[in-house]
Amino acid sequence: MQDDDTGVDEAGTYALFLHLEEELQMQVGALGPCSFPMGVHVYAGSAMGGLRARLARHVRRDKRVHWHVDRLTTATGCRVLGAVVFTSPVLQECDIIGSLEGVKGVDDAEVRPPRFGASDHGCRGHLVWMGEEASITQVAVAHLIKGITGGRWLSGEEIWRPEDR
Repeated sequence: MQDDDTGVDEAGTYALFLHLEEELQMQVGALGPCSFPMGVHVYAGSAMGGLRARLARHVRRDKRVHWHVDRLTTATGCRVLGAVVFTSPVLQECDIIGSLEGVKGVDDAEVRPPRFGASDHGCRGHLVWMGEEASITQVAVAHLIKGITGGRWLSGEEIWRPEDR
């Protein structure tokens, strides 16, 4: 991400857009065996220490697996498409996921697997499967930016600068 006044060094929440080339089956900590269908998934997270560092970590494949989402972002066949970041007001991850479940024109949106990324929250989970078509990303991003004040899209290239690789 470029050093500018976009607020990416600030604390905030984000919607991380991932694309899985094929269905994945894997163990995810205490959740046990989980299935992730191919297509577009959106993970909602928070970065109280700063969005730049958290998003750059998500893009890296070589990292210690710490969070549930690390299981996906280190998997072969998973690509980070980008993220919508929110710095003001700071939202709850649950609000972002709830908003995505109601995207007009996206019939397949579903929180799955249950409790993914939400061990510290009372909601159903912080990962929503949007469907198989990559074009769904454009619809979901537009929905988030239009519907929630302060949302800004960062492509995968903006998250991870070439000099960081």
